[in-house]
Amino acid sequence: MSWGGGFGKLPTGRSGKVSLWWVDILKILEEGNGGWFGENLEKVIGDGSRSFFWEENWTGEGVLREMYPRLFNLNLDKRGTVRDFGSWVEDRWEWSWRWRRSLLDRDIIYLNALNNLLDRFHLRNGVEDTWKWRLSVNGLYSTKDTYDLLL
Repeated sequence: MSWGGGFGKLPTGRSGKVSLWWVDILKILEEGNGGWFGENLEKVIGDGSRSFFWEENWTGEGVLREMYPRLFNLNLDKRGTVRDFGSWVEDRWEWSWRWRRSLLDRDIIYLNALNNLLDRFHLRNGVEDTWKWRLSVNGLYSTKDTYDLLL
């Protein structure tokens, strides 16, 4: 599984093996943050099981590790997926945190800002995270859309 580059876990096919196509695509993405290709991909959060919470730009706002470095350093689960940071309570997602020490007042200010950002996201139980190709109407990658972009 890839963990660097902020692009999350690699999708697998029916056989459970990682597609070589995705391995090549993520090599492009990890070189210089993806350039034009990465700019046209968007993460769509389902249940959060395929998106790394701190290391991936799953919010569309930036990588949370870089946006909230103090909270990242205090958090006990640095490599967890989005799903690892909460649980379902009566069909409603609730975020939860594990800190290595009690938060100071200044840490709570950052946590409140993070919680405000996270309030915009509604995880969907049993729905996998996916990628959306911004250049197509249906969200699926096509060589035609890419060709049109590069012309």
